[in-house]
Amino acid sequence: MSNLDSMMFKISNLFNLIDTNIVLSFLFIVGTLALIFGGIKEGNMDPTTVIMCILIALVVYFYVKKQYSKELKTCRLKNKVNTGINLLEDLCETPETKNKELCNKFNEAKSNYATITNVLLQQYKTTMKY
Repeated sequence: MSNLDSMMFKISNLFNLIDTNIVLSFLFIVGTLALIFGGIKEGNMDPTTVIMCILIALVVYFYVKKQYSKELKTCRLKNKVNTGINLLEDLCETPETKNKELCNKFNEAKSNYATITNVLLQQYKTTMKY
């Protein structure tokens, strides 16, 4: 594997590990703080207004979270079921099921898939001319 392939592999793994919920929450918080500090600096807001806005935002957040928690849980479960490989990986990582026949077959199939994919990628790279 060349350095570029290794770097691309690491970058793709990094993007796969990033949780979208955390990124969106972080961006929302940074944007809100920027608006608050900009409003205070321009004199459009005073600290009391900022505190009231934060309290209202917290109340709305907890209300929406409580209102839609069931829907979010079912969506997460559906997503996990639809990505069956991840579900089997999670199942086969537990100590009780790690050495079961199904997990052994799954791990063997996963390694075969990785081997075949690597061979095909190598063949594709050798046939490509830049």
